[in-house]
Amino acid sequence: MSLNAEQRRVYDEYGADIVKYQIPSRTLARQIGVTEWTVRRVKDYIYKYGPPEPLNDDRPGTVLVIPDSHAKPGVSNERFVWLGRLINERGHEALANNVPFTVVNIGDMGDMESLSSYDVGKKSFEGRRYWKDIEAVLDAQQSLFDQIDPEVHAWVRWVYTEGNHEHRISRATNDNPALDGLISLDDLRLEEFGWEVYPFKVPAEVHGIAFCHYFPSGVMGRPIGGLNVGRSLVTKCLKSCVQGHSHLWNHASFTDVMGKRIHGMSVGCYFEHEEEYAGAANRMWWRGITVLKDAHDGDYYVEQIPLSVIKKEYGP
Repeated sequence: MSLNAEQRRVYDEYGADIVKYQIPSRTLARQIGVTEWTVRRVKDYIYKYGPPEPLNDDRPGTVLVIPDSHAKPGVSNERFVWLGRLINERGHEALANNVPFTVVNIGDMGDMESLSSYDVGKKSFEGRRYWKDIEAVLDAQQSLFDQIDPEVHAWVRWVYTEGNHEHRISRATNDNPALDGLISLDDLRLEEFGWEVYPFKVPAEVHGIAFCHYFPSGVMGRPIGGLNVGRSLVTKCLKSCVQGHSHLWNHASFTDVMGKRIHGMSVGCYFEHEEEYAGAANRMWWRGITVLKDAHDGDYYVEQIPLSVIKKEYGP
């Protein structure tokens, strides 16, 4: 169990007083403008684990980045079982050594192929296909979190930056008001699994590093990309940045005049199947997990773990 961004805010502002003064959850929720469920979750967290770790921990930490993983119907989610075992092992190591540990899901965990038509305006909404897409994402998350021990789940900060594929849900409801109330991002149940969710194109900051599904550039807001995307991220964002989206792995780092290291990174993807639409580009994609070690004030060193290695070491 962990707290999402809103729940952390409630704790930071009201802290242990929530429990100390025994204010009814419904009354407190109404007074501070949040849902009763949010207040109850904060109370439960305090009772079970005590005060949560602060969001901005000054200690160097470890950040494990899950790139675009595209769970979809007809494709096995076994890779999420392997990933869960890896995270659980690394989480126990971090806990034993008192090292802050963050897992950042860079987005596009859900492929949401049923809504791809909204990107091109060719097809109407098909409910049965949509719910199969949702089931694939829920199964992927369950497969991962079933491998995580409770003490590790509580230690880890779980961050999710919404990708353009999940954003298809919001886009569909905006384009077709008849869908409003029928489908929503809540269907993915991200916060229920413990993710601290950041909306599409809104960066999350961890140890001085900005994480986002992609960083927009120019007046049109196009994704920063290209074969040298790491360098482009540094020169355009002027801050250490990590993004997904392109399925390419690329890293660049520079040192400013004061000796501060700035990094730019694109983290590849995490699936074995090939995408028909990509053709020969499938061979350019790097498949695996990236770990940022000793992360502090925007600096870190890199560990790459190919999916083939994860499968060999954590598979059946």
